[in-house]
Amino acid sequence: MTLFYAIAWAALLWIALRSRSRYLFFFVVCQFVFVGLGLTIFPFFGLDKLAESFSTFRVELLSEGDFYKANAIVLVGSWVAVILNRLLRQPDLSTMNAHRRQLVLQSGVRRPLYFVCSFVAISACTFFIIQNFSSYKSLITAANPDALTDFVELRYEAISNYLIILIVYNFAPAVSIVALLRYTSGKTKLSLIFFAIFFVITSLALIFTFQKRPLMVYLGGCAIAWVLYERYRRGHEIRIDYANLLAKKWIYLPVALGVVFFFYYFQTAYRFYMSFWDTVPLLFEVIVTRVIGRLSLPAAMYVDYFPSVAPHYWLSNVGLFGSLLGFDVFEDSRVVFSSYAVGAQSGSVAASVFIDAYGQGGVIVAILYGAVVALIISWFDVMTTRAPQGMSRVYVMIFGMVFLYYLSQASLFRSALGYGGVFYFLVWLLCFKKKIRYSGNF
Repeated sequence: MTLFYAIAWAALLWIALRSRSRYLFFFVVCQFVFVGLGLTIFPFFGLDKLAESFSTFRVELLSEGDFYKANAIVLVGSWVAVILNRLLRQPDLSTMNAHRRQLVLQSGVRRPLYFVCSFVAISACTFFIIQNFSSYKSLITAANPDALTDFVELRYEAISNYLIILIVYNFAPAVSIVALLRYTSGKTKLSLIFFAIFFVITSLALIFTFQKRPLMVYLGGCAIAWVLYERYRRGHEIRIDYANLLAKKWIYLPVALGVVFFFYYFQTAYRFYMSFWDTVPLLFEVIVTRVIGRLSLPAAMYVDYFPSVAPHYWLSNVGLFGSLLGFDVFEDSRVVFSSYAVGAQSGSVAASVFIDAYGQGGVIVAILYGAVVALIISWFDVMTTRAPQGMSRVYVMIFGMVFLYYLSQASLFRSALGYGGVFYFLVWLLCFKKKIRYSGNF
């Protein structure tokens, strides 16, 4: 079975790579690396090994069949997204007949709205940093493992202010990426200083959320924005060249690894029992297993739990609908966590878009979500092609990649409403303007 799933994923990745979509391959890679890879290899190595790596969960409650079924759900949803996206493939809108007059859109920044957005973002981040500085300092300067017992409580307390945390998670990173693009377009000292201050404040605020993922997404967005705009400045088409990124921009990988290592070093108790150099190989093993298993293990839990233990929850886990319609929100990620956690731990797991779709209504709903994802990717492709050249188009590509990445980390609604979606789109509408000029002859 492991070989079958490996071949199915390889074929899917190849087809997505051969597509003309800017985003389809990226979406499939994220689904495979963060969900499908673990579901494929864990049954091969055996669940006993998995239980050693994830000792805080009762892995013995799961079976190999749960991993196979979860893998099939993610694969089917991804295949539907790929096939339908290729069927919906748009013509290349970037080329026009030479004899026709062409409408060329060039992007610029609406400075008044941009500075208003920057003020809101910086103010919210500064308030958040001041509010959580002492808590994070206590974590960094902890002298014994007992001081880490309040870590989960500190984390929940830090993200308790919903409006502020939405700005810190989404709005501030989006606006600061605009600041980066504004600097790269003109490279003035003033714009550099402004972006540097913005970058430091945003990064600190994201660190003080006690979470790794938001900071990693932000740093990745900044790195890709820089690469894409420099490519545009050299007169090349604005597109993601994966081979070039791996060959020439490999420095971002060790930087990202270093950031993750920093979080694990200070947020775990290993540093109290061994020297720094002894923790290095151990933490790297933890990092690898968490990257591969953080979403694949919960995927098997969802398949085992719904609907045999609890019925499918449909849209009752969407907080927006709960607020509008007045029903209690079903916290599926916390329920699943408590059902498989060892002891009386509190926390939550993460479910990707297709696993959440299965929890909502089964395999049929996962297939329907595959169709929805295909439409979203097609929309991003068209939106990117029609976006003005330069800063605006680069920003739209970052927006699309951030949103599609989060679909491997969270449900469709959480990705759209809580992890970038509508906020990145709002910043694009507010901060960018279009300059119109004509070229060519009728």
